[in-house]
Amino acid sequence: AWGRGGGMGLVMVEGEGLLEMVRAAPEGGTVVLGKGTYDLGSETLELDRELSIVGEEGVPREDIVIKCTAPFDKQHSLAVVSGKVTIVGVTFDYAGGNPANG
Repeated sequence: AWGRGGGMGLVMVEGEGLLEMVRAAPEGGTVVLGKGTYDLGSETLELDRELSIVGEEGVPREDIVIKCTAPFDKQHSLAVVSGKVTIVGVTFDYAGGNPANG
């Protein structure tokens, strides 16, 4: 579950979709990630406006993971950033793609 409150913006807990939360966040909003792995699969996180993605206070960053897996034969970006974005207190886990392609 998530909601707006306490000035924290959108609060996310394990098992919810990160892409949906980012899409729902308003300009200048904050998405707070709780402990867990947020698997993007082969999707790209498009960050096209002012937004903050932060790990929940008190949770070690290695316990909050944004994961992306690209098909072996494709080049793939975990995120495309075209806005003012702040990301704090999370770990990125990127796997896949063909190293011979780039």
